[in-house]
Order: sequence, then structure tokens, then C-alpha cells
Amino acid sequence: HGGGILGRTTAVQSVVDTLRAEITASHRPGDLLANERALAERFGVGRNTAREALVTLQVYGLIRITRRGPMVTEPDFDAVFSIFSHYFASDLRTCRDLLDMRTMLETGVLPAALANAGPDDVAALTAILDRMDAALTVRENAVADHAFHARIVQMAGNTVIARLYAVMRDPIIFYMEIGKNVPRHDAASMGNHRRMVEAIGRQDLAGLTEAAAAHYAYSRAVLEETLSREAVARNPTQNGSGGQQT
Repeated sequence: HGGGILGRTTAVQSVVDTLRAEITASHRPGDLLANERALAERFGVGRNTAREALVTLQVYGLIRITRRGPMVTEPDFDAVFSIFSHYFASDLRTCRDLLDMRTMLETGVLPAALANAGPDDVAALTAILDRMDAALTVRENAVADHAFHARIVQMAGNTVIARLYAVMRDPIIFYMEIGKNVPRHDAASMGNHRRMVEAIGRQDLAGLTEAAAAHYAYSRAVLEETLSREAVARNPTQNGSGGQQT
């Protein structure tokens, strides 16, 4: 079986795509698939290619390789999203896209989150804000900030969105730390957070939407300010002052 690395990679993906479609269409958790030798014969590939395909399916959370053979498992979205999250760099320009994603995602879940909200949710959100207030470091504050927004996403009841948000935790926290390095930004952000909780407590969708929009708009302004500072730091001569920053 020739073709080099590229050929083998293509063959592996072909086997993976076929088996993934078959698992979705006609298999249930607990079903056993053919072993690597049988798969190699079926697809006309080497056993190494068949083995790589099975390992890929296991990484995707679609099967578990056991002594009895490859076993179909319950779909594991966490495994898929974990792979997905590694494609995001922790840099300021990626944060701009990340903020857009957060704005669209979190604004979209607000109606469902509010409909499902109860006194326990309001209490939990308030407790998280107290943790943010008491945080001794920027990192602690950002971690609590992520927990606040993750709780609202979870309240919407969509497990896929909630897991996606959880897996994106590290890049989101990186972005959140940017504004929290400036105390005046952090104080303004806390005010927006508290207005969101107050709106949830009184079941006020318009108020919640307005407070959330103000929060994301402010976050956008902070990010753009940081990007501008970074650009000036990289090219001080473009600042119009000849180079020295004060």
C-alpha cells in the first residue's frame, strides 16, 4: 500500500468518515465493530491504516477500543470540543473574534436562560459576583467571571452549547484578563454584571438584554483600547512623539 504519508492520511480519513457515518446511522452504544484485521480487508488498506482510523474514532469519543474489539460508545462532545479548542491561539487579535462569538452565543441563550432561571440561579450568580469582588488576583477574578457567564449559558439548558463554553474556558479567561488588568475597567464590568443579575431576578428580558449588550459593548471598547496600545508599543514612531512613551 503505497502513496506515502499523504496517501495513508487520506486513506485513514476515508475509513474514519465511512465508519463514523455507519455508527451514526445504524449502531447503538455497546455494539461491536469489526476488528482492525477485518477492517483492513474490507477497505483494502494496511492494518496500520485501520488501526489509525480506530484510534481517531476513539479520540472523537465515538468508540472505545476493548479486548473484545472496538465498541460504540455514547457520543462524547467533550472529546470533540477539546480537539476543537486547540485551534485557537491566545493572542489579542483572536480575542476580537472570540468576543464576537461570545456576544452572539450568550445573547442568543438569554431568553431560554431567563425562562429557566430560579432563585437558586440568582443566588449562585450573586455568590460568583462576590467571589469576583473578593478576588486577590486578576486570574482569580477572570476565573470567576467565566463561571458567571458559564452559569447563564448552563441555565439555557442546551448541553452542547454549555460544553462548548466550558471547553473554550482557557481562551475566554485569557481574553477576560485583558480588561481586568486596568482597575477602572474591572469596576465598570462589575456594574454591568450586577445589572444582569438584577434583571434575571425580576424576570426582565428587556433589561437583561440591555445590560448584556452594554457589557459586551464595553468589553469591545476595552479590547480595542488594548489592541491600540499594543500597536503603538510595537511601532512607537507611529505615535507621533518620536518614540518615547509616557
